[in-house]
Amino acid sequence: MMIIGCDFHPSWQQVSWLNRETGETGEQKLVHADGQAKSFYEQQAAPALIGMEATGNRQWFIELVQDLGHEIWAPWR
Repeated sequence: MMIIGCDFHPSWQQVSWLNRETGETGEQKLVHADGQAKSFYEQQAAPALIGMEATGNRQWFIELVQDLGHEIWAPWR
Protein backbone atom coordinates (compact mmCIF):
# COMPACT_ATOMS: atom_id res chain seq x y z
CA MET A 1 0.00 0.00 0.00
CA MET A 2 1.16 3.50 -0.83
CA ILE A 3 0.93 6.16 1.85
CA ILE A 4 1.03 9.64 0.34
CA GLY A 5 1.32 12.96 2.15
CA CYS A 6 -0.08 15.87 0.15
CA ASP A 7 0.70 19.55 0.75
CA PHE A 8 -2.13 20.92 -1.39
CA HIS A 9 -2.09 24.36 -3.04
CA PRO A 10 -4.60 25.80 -5.55
CA SER A 11 -2.42 25.24 -8.62
CA TRP A 12 -0.02 22.52 -7.47
CA GLN A 13 0.79 20.06 -4.72
CA GLN A 14 3.91 18.67 -3.13
CA VAL A 15 3.67 14.96 -2.38
CA SER A 16 5.84 12.57 -0.40
CA TRP A 17 5.22 8.85 -0.41
CA LEU A 18 6.11 5.56 1.17
CA ASN A 19 5.45 2.20 -0.47
CA ARG A 20 4.92 -0.03 2.56
CA GLU A 21 5.63 -3.19 0.57
CA THR A 22 8.94 -2.17 -1.00
CA GLY A 23 10.13 0.58 1.37
CA GLU A 24 10.48 2.97 -1.58
CA THR A 25 10.11 6.65 -0.68
CA GLY A 26 10.09 9.81 -2.74
CA GLU A 27 8.71 13.26 -3.24
CA GLN A 28 7.57 15.33 -6.18
CA LYS A 29 5.84 18.59 -7.09
CA LEU A 30 2.70 18.00 -9.17
CA VAL A 31 1.07 20.78 -11.22
CA HIS A 32 -2.72 20.57 -11.52
CA ALA A 33 -3.31 22.44 -14.81
CA ASP A 34 -1.15 20.20 -16.99
CA GLY A 35 -2.52 16.95 -15.54
CA GLN A 36 0.54 15.89 -13.52
CA ALA A 37 -1.49 15.33 -10.35
CA LYS A 38 -4.19 13.32 -12.09
CA SER A 39 -1.60 11.18 -13.88
CA PHE A 40 0.32 10.53 -10.65
CA TYR A 41 -2.75 9.28 -8.79
CA GLU A 42 -3.96 7.22 -11.76
CA GLN A 43 -0.64 5.35 -11.68
CA GLN A 44 -1.00 4.37 -8.01
CA ALA A 45 -2.53 0.99 -7.19
CA ALA A 46 -5.75 1.41 -5.24
CA PRO A 47 -6.26 1.89 -2.46
CA ALA A 48 -3.53 4.41 -1.70
CA LEU A 49 -3.90 6.30 1.56
CA ILE A 50 -3.60 10.07 1.03
CA GLY A 51 -3.18 12.42 3.97
CA MET A 52 -3.72 16.13 3.42
CA GLU A 53 -4.18 19.24 5.51
CA ALA A 54 -7.39 21.26 5.66
CA THR A 55 -7.46 23.56 2.67
CA GLY A 56 -9.92 25.34 0.41
CA ASN A 57 -10.64 24.46 -3.22
CA ARG A 58 -10.03 20.78 -2.57
CA GLN A 59 -13.32 19.13 -3.52
CA TRP A 60 -12.34 18.38 -7.14
CA PHE A 61 -9.19 16.64 -5.89
CA ILE A 62 -11.03 14.60 -3.27
CA GLU A 63 -13.54 13.44 -5.89
CA LEU A 64 -10.73 12.56 -8.32
CA VAL A 65 -8.80 10.34 -5.93
CA GLN A 66 -11.93 8.72 -4.50
CA ASP A 67 -13.11 7.89 -8.04
CA LEU A 68 -9.74 6.16 -8.52
CA GLY A 69 -10.34 4.05 -5.40
CA HIS A 70 -8.01 5.90 -3.03
CA GLU A 71 -8.75 7.04 0.51
CA ILE A 72 -8.33 10.55 1.98
CA TRP A 73 -7.26 11.03 5.59
CA ALA A 74 -7.70 14.63 6.67
CA PRO A 75 -8.32 16.60 9.86
CA TRP A 76 -11.70 17.90 8.73
CA ARG A 77 -13.17 14.41 8.13
